[in-house]
Amino acid sequence: MEVKVNVVLVLIFSFHSVSSDGNIDIAEPSTQFITQDIFQTEIENLKLQNLACSEEMPCLKDKFGNSESNVSEQVPACSLDVMFVLDGSHSVSHSNFEVVKEWVKTAGQRFQENNDNVQIGVIQYSHYFAGTGISDDNQPYISTEVTLGHRSVSNFSAEVDLIRYMGYTTYTAHALQLAIKDFNTSVNYKAAGNNQILILVTDGRSSDHDILQQTAEEVRGLGITPYAVGIGDAVLAELREIATGNQNSSQRVSYLRDFYDLRSLVLDLDIC
Repeated sequence: MEVKVNVVLVLIFSFHSVSSDGNIDIAEPSTQFITQDIFQTEIENLKLQNLACSEEMPCLKDKFGNSESNVSEQVPACSLDVMFVLDGSHSVSHSNFEVVKEWVKTAGQRFQENNDNVQIGVIQYSHYFAGTGISDDNQPYISTEVTLGHRSVSNFSAEVDLIRYMGYTTYTAHALQLAIKDFNTSVNYKAAGNNQILILVTDGRSSDHDILQQTAEEVRGLGITPYAVGIGDAVLAELREIATGNQNSSQRVSYLRDFYDLRSLVLDLDIC
């Protein structure tokens, strides 16, 4: 069963409209990616662990308690894990990052209103120090700011308020690698009916675009559903690569001219 959940934010200042499916029609840059093996053994192990909704183990109920008549009520209800992955590079600026934080708090509240079984986490990223590993303490600029978990609306907002803007560069692919690891820590990771949603917000070209294609494929291959929100100088080809890998489609892609347009953004999330 599929339930469409809308995350709607009130328009305060906006001169740019975004359709509810996030699709846009602008010229796309020409970008070529060079791939390399990143954590391949670990990724294959994660694939073996990942369980998604299927005909054998479907999602039983939507948020209204409706269920399919031919499904046993012993099947667990759907759960939702959401990771926000936020660009904290120098081009964002401190003031704009505060706008992003407000959007994340409001969006998180909407998720919690629509699903009692939701966990939310937040990653901020900018620079990557080569040779130290993505999980090491030596990566202070690719950080899980809010651990994936269930918390009250007020507690989530308080934790987001504590996030400090980083500055520096834009290692998007490495942030996606950290998101993979964070999803794997979820208590619902192996549960039937668990849905994993990644929402990336960025305003520019990635500093590690040479590994972005393969890393995005790894994300999607693990059953994680990515949404890419680009602002300002974000590269449409990279947003499409992250969201679906299809350069002819803007499904799950939103492009905004300005950070304040976040306040009018509508994301349509296909959740069981």
